[in-house]
Amino acid sequence: TKPAARAGDEDDAAKHFHCYLLRSLDPDHPLKTYIGFTTNPQRRIRQHNGVLKAGGAKKTKRSGRPWTFVCVVHGFQDKITALQFEWAWQNVDKSLNFREAVGDDMLAKKMKRRHSPKARLDELRILLTECLPFCLYSLTVYFPESEYHNTFGGMVKRGKDGNPYKSDTKSYKRDELEPEACGALSSYAVCSLEDMPFAREMVASRERKKSRRDAKRESKKTRKDTEENGEATTEQDCRIDISEWLENARAAMEEESCLSALLDDDDEGSKCSDLKTIDED
Repeated sequence: TKPAARAGDEDDAAKHFHCYLLRSLDPDHPLKTYIGFTTNPQRRIRQHNGVLKAGGAKKTKRSGRPWTFVCVVHGFQDKITALQFEWAWQNVDKSLNFREAVGDDMLAKKMKRRHSPKARLDELRILLTECLPFCLYSLTVYFPESEYHNTFGGMVKRGKDGNPYKSDTKSYKRDELEPEACGALSSYAVCSLEDMPFAREMVASRERKKSRRDAKRESKKTRKDTEENGEATTEQDCRIDISEWLENARAAMEEESCLSALLDDDDEGSKCSDLKTIDED
């Protein structure tokens, strides 16, 4: 038999799996990027920037700090799927699926040698629109900054012949790019970290935990008050019982004394009647 589910199991089952792209804000490394996996982008960016000492990749510690998100890919069903996507994105020159999608091994190696957020977004476009099995996943790409959202939208609209380094000949309105499909099942939109599904779920989870703690605290307080009231009621009942017993005992003594007085009166009457009878004789 399976063990009983704990109260926090539903929170563990509601994890969100993401792949993300970072860019360096260091003026000395303007083209430096990093691709990673996480279940909590808010915590992960703090680890990469050294705010949290535990965690963070060695590549982001050596140089490039501070880092910021270019995009976050959300919607993977499990950790394995997200890690497979991360590996393919990090190693486009080695991924068989990516090389088949572009149709040229030399082109895949050439794409790997490019350095910039736009180059990584072009690889992301191919993964989401042309590369099996990732193009079949229902994924959403969130962009904290509208600049890269518009850049990615232009790449998607240009398709296979797009050049990520070439400026758009056509201006795309923001309304045309948000949200919009970039593949059969994927979409993309401008969204801050605080408004992403994982953040909303974390807030809801904290509220549920807080409600459970408050309910437990209230139940404990109610039980304690009930026990105290029960002890007070028992003590009061004992006092009432003793008072009733004393009143009953006092009434019984008074009744006994009355009966004794009546009996004494009867005895004196009998003696008087006997003396009267003797005198008559």
